[in-house]
Amino acid sequence: MDNTELIAVGWGTTYENSEHASDSLRQVTLTAINSSSSLCTSIAHDMTTQLCAGTIPYSGKDTCQGDSGGPLMIFNNDKQWEIQGVTSYGEGCGRRYTSGVYTRVGYYLDWINQTIESNPATTTTTKRTNALSKVIIKKVDVLLIYFLVFLILN
Repeated sequence: MDNTELIAVGWGTTYENSEHASDSLRQVTLTAINSSSSLCTSIAHDMTTQLCAGTIPYSGKDTCQGDSGGPLMIFNNDKQWEIQGVTSYGEGCGRRYTSGVYTRVGYYLDWINQTIESNPATTTTTKRTNALSKVIIKKVDVLLIYFLVFLILN
């Protein structure tokens, strides 16, 4: 996976120490970093469960605060997005000669599949959802009528 182009997406901040999340979903192209590289071993704790990615050495592009939990993906040969990692942590955002650390999804695939198989999907009842939507719409209609009457009288 070394030197593989990866895409991370998230709603996090767009620069280090910012207090404001992005107003739009952002994406960044990163490169997988060799797990034995000092850029990775200096920050990651367990290379069997983690992987590193960044824009080494130029930096400036990275995931940041608020992006944790988001996907790190590859566009595979079948022309499908495949999740390789989950954004975890890093030292700052986009710092030169540093990488971000991502949870390695492949390590957890057996557990993910077992969890899915032992917890079959359930659906919510649409009748209740529909009824609630109709009630809300009726309340909005009544409020609009009151508002229009108010405008006409004033």
